[in-house]
Amino acid sequence: MQILDIHTHIFPAVPESALYSLQYGQEPPSGCFCSAGLHPWFLEENATTGFGWLESVALNPSVLAIGEAGIDLLRGPSAEIQERVFTAQAELAERLRKPLIVHMVRGADRILRIRKNLSPDMPWLVHGFRGGAALASQLMDSGMALSFGRRFNAEALRYAGMANLLVETDGQCDIDDVISVVAQSLEVSADDVREAATHNVSRFLGIPVAR
Repeated sequence: MQILDIHTHIFPAVPESALYSLQYGQEPPSGCFCSAGLHPWFLEENATTGFGWLESVALNPSVLAIGEAGIDLLRGPSAEIQERVFTAQAELAERLRKPLIVHMVRGADRILRIRKNLSPDMPWLVHGFRGGAALASQLMDSGMALSFGRRFNAEALRYAGMANLLVETDGQCDIDDVISVVAQSLEVSADDVREAATHNVSRFLGIPVAR
């Protein structure tokens, strides 16, 4: 197992190279590592029935993380509904001992409050982080991890640093493109980024680093 891309919606060409985010109702494709969650954009359609699917599919050993779950104040149902479903998914991640992948758009204060109330043992990751260094500091100080895609705030990326570096495509580009722009911003080699990111993915997911 050598996962590099921590979050994608496109089935990877090399199945074990990425964590594929399942769509609602989907079963894990053969030979692929996945995450499974109820995305805040679609809760009006599946908030009441979707949790049964999630609880079932999350037991599959190929599902390594819960998510993406989250709060998006620009899209989806009311913030109250999103908070309720997000909290339920965070609690499920705790019960199943799996990390949580978080979708966050203008919902940092709410997510930080929920995290403080739950005091989770399992790690949380804000995927596709584009915020500035101040927000990165606030989230990381709370114990959360961040992953970076093709677009990012350079100061936030430098704040996270190689020791905490996670990269993703979100299904929008090639992972080599992400690695290239991240390496340029950090002034390191692409190989250094690849090595750091695969190590940090393994640490986040609680799985061995492939040798």
